[in-house]
Amino acid sequence: MDSFMVVNNNITTAAPIIPAPLLPLRPYQHGDPIKVLTMNTAFLPSLASKITAGGTHLASEKERLELFIQTFNQEQYDIICLQEMFNVKLLKQLFTCLNASQAKTNRVYSMRNAQGEEVRYYFYAPAGLGRKSPSLKSGSGLVILSKFPVVKANAVPFKVLLGTDWFTHKGFIHVEIDALGRPLHFANTHSQANPDKFPLWWLWSMKGGSKVQCYEARATHHQQMRLYLMRIQEEMNLQPGITPNFFLMGDLNVIYGSQEYTHMMSILGNPVDVVQAMNPGEKNWTGRNKRLDYILSYNPYHNTVDPYGTYRVDILSCNVTNFQTAKVLSDHKGIEMIMRFVEQ
Repeated sequence: MDSFMVVNNNITTAAPIIPAPLLPLRPYQHGDPIKVLTMNTAFLPSLASKITAGGTHLASEKERLELFIQTFNQEQYDIICLQEMFNVKLLKQLFTCLNASQAKTNRVYSMRNAQGEEVRYYFYAPAGLGRKSPSLKSGSGLVILSKFPVVKANAVPFKVLLGTDWFTHKGFIHVEIDALGRPLHFANTHSQANPDKFPLWWLWSMKGGSKVQCYEARATHHQQMRLYLMRIQEEMNLQPGITPNFFLMGDLNVIYGSQEYTHMMSILGNPVDVVQAMNPGEKNWTGRNKRLDYILSYNPYHNTVDPYGTYRVDILSCNVTNFQTAKVLSDHKGIEMIMRFVEQ
């Protein structure tokens, strides 16, 4: 999978994908719900996976990949944002299971659901985000699947990565989706992790990365993402105070409710933490006694007025997933959001 890189104002991005007109890959009527998932899959690079295998409670990667595909079939998601799809071998297996087509600019993948019906996705998964690195480094681990056409796609590498993350191409990827003429923006990201415990401590000693340094690195990531969104607004020539329908989601590696969380939200421009806004007073944990995963909205979390004034976006629900699978899918739970367009 090639990504074509350009450098503009010191922000490296992938050149926009502008395909020929494409149709949604499922019938869509006005008012139909759109189902969105973000999830850290815990498919680590092959070497790291072997090193940590003895200390994980997860099933084998082959078993988990099969369970993920079954879950996607059953749940019928329209937009899927995945993190930690680092393992290239497993990523290729995922492509195979989704039956890759010959489309080039907007790759289309398909699979069968439980009823034997074909489910198809547009796919965006840039390999390296343009970051210069030795061959030892893995990819970005970021994937976006959409049943709606992807009219533009960009990839931005983080400028600062520490410890084991230095061996990756972490950053964020952004797609603009055409939902029957209505633009929706989704950004998928995976930010700097805190120092690993044994047995990967020696990698951290090589490339640095104390907890304080990791905190500071994440702050630079938040600044990059905020500047990028501001540039998107400028390119769309929107009136001051008007924000496109933009959702930032993924594993931000910031604990909800912490001082760093408050700092992060401020840097990002105070978006709405959708799962918390829709479920006030609940813990909404996606990991062990904490939440590192988010769907952030740059518009009010319901009755959002479209910048073009023709419709509004309603968010019907947003919850932490609790998939009933035979084995644990990941060390993170996902976040599922259901939204719809409503004509004004």
